[in-house]
Amino acid sequence: MDDPLWERVLVAATGPVLTAVLALFVLNQVTGWAQRRREANETRDVLTKGVTETGNSLYLGLQAFWRKARDVPISDRATSPDLSEAREKLDELYGRARLGGQVIEQQLRIYYSSPEPAKNWHRVTDLLSVRYFLLTESNKVRRANICARNAGPAHSGLTEAQLMNPQVLLNAYRVALAGTVRSLWEYEIDRNGKHMQIAKVPGGDNEGQTGD
Repeated sequence: MDDPLWERVLVAATGPVLTAVLALFVLNQVTGWAQRRREANETRDVLTKGVTETGNSLYLGLQAFWRKARDVPISDRATSPDLSEAREKLDELYGRARLGGQVIEQQLRIYYSSPEPAKNWHRVTDLLSVRYFLLTESNKVRRANICARNAGPAHSGLTEAQLMNPQVLLNAYRVALAGTVRSLWEYEIDRNGKHMQIAKVPGGDNEGQTGD
């Protein structure tokens, strides 16, 4: 009890205040963390919906066209009156999916510092683009060039010969889409795009190169 009275009063007065301040700080930190986690999961939900709908809508459209066109020689598919409506519908679907896919890829590059989500999605869009042109393009040189430009680990992940095999290509698409969705939840999200402050946003690796 040798402490002066004023020191004891000060300690008694500041103790609860300090405790309250620390408690408020911790609460704010926990609340902020929970809010960021909730926002990140909401972003993942939106991206998951986007990649799934964009990928599968084009995939199903391609399959529907293939079922209608499989008995028509590839050289006649551009002019066959029986396919004109189906071809027009597929062309419109491909255009929308291509544009939507590019938007999603840029979102992935902004939201994730890891390149994996965007890389996986890029593989999905390359595989579907190749499938589209192999169903509609009859020129052998152009078909070969399309496969050559989209082959390799930076693009479709398949070789030129594998891209020419419909079963291999479609199986690779399913694996790539599943890998894209999985990567959305495996890697951390940076909604503020902080990593973009030190790195330029790259465009698609083969943007616009699939077709002529």
